[in-house]
Amino acid sequence: MNHAINYKHPYGPIFVFGFLSLIWGSTWLAIKIGLDYFSPFLFAGIRFLIGGAALVIPLLLMGRHYPREKEEWKFMAGLGIFQIIIPYALVFWGEQYISSGLAAILFATVPFFVTILAHYTIPGEQWSFIKFSGIVVSFIGLILIFIKDLMIDSQSIWGGAAIVGAALSAAIANVIGKRSSTRLDPLINVSVQLSLGGIVLTAVSILIEPHLRWSFALPAVCSMLFLSLFGSSLGFVGLYWLFTKMEVTKVSLITFITPVIAVLLGVIILHEHFTLNIIGGTVLILAGVYLATLQRSHRR
Repeated sequence: MNHAINYKHPYGPIFVFGFLSLIWGSTWLAIKIGLDYFSPFLFAGIRFLIGGAALVIPLLLMGRHYPREKEEWKFMAGLGIFQIIIPYALVFWGEQYISSGLAAILFATVPFFVTILAHYTIPGEQWSFIKFSGIVVSFIGLILIFIKDLMIDSQSIWGGAAIVGAALSAAIANVIGKRSSTRLDPLINVSVQLSLGGIVLTAVSILIEPHLRWSFALPAVCSMLFLSLFGSSLGFVGLYWLFTKMEVTKVSLITFITPVIAVLLGVIILHEHFTLNIIGGTVLILAGVYLATLQRSHRR
């Protein structure tokens, strides 16, 4: 099932990294719009069902076939559990008890988990002081941006724990995805993951959301399609392609950049306040990402 997407432009990984940062940074705004029209878990479930179904068309056009081996299906299903089901379920549940800013900070622990896991499981991606320093600097920058949202009470403890659990699950999926990136077709892999996630999250919605809300209003449809086609289909295919081109630790740095994109879009589109904290935090995040990605050239 090794059908890697053959794209060899020298700046391809940088372009895809920037594309994913922009798209996933934009999804926060789309989610904010969509939640005015949909129940949370139903919203997530339909998003992934559409995203998975949308990949069937290019698979057919390219003559790709789903595997027949049960082991391949089990492996992709396992990835889907850690990449889609657990993180999104925990994030949706946890954000009931903490602010979105605190959630962004706690979920940004993904690169820390990835760095530790990759050090012990992926040859050539060992921990280094420069790499870890870059991650710490970016994390401090993110705290600076959302420092006003750091309100913690007795209820937020469990909500925060859920977000950290989501980050750990995503980190595990990223590391496993990196290790298997050369033998899995990104289109098929993501199609299976999204479809499974959509089915499970929709079922959860039916069980725990007694008063389901949905709408065919234009903003609802636009936000759903954007999240399904760009935030899910293209986004996760790009992520698994990027695993074949970059260290997984560097890929995980997207987690730091997406909140910055979300904040800037809030300033531009929703006319939210642009503060010195945002400027300072953004500078620190970019400096940290620069440090972390310079690790290899520094050795040379």
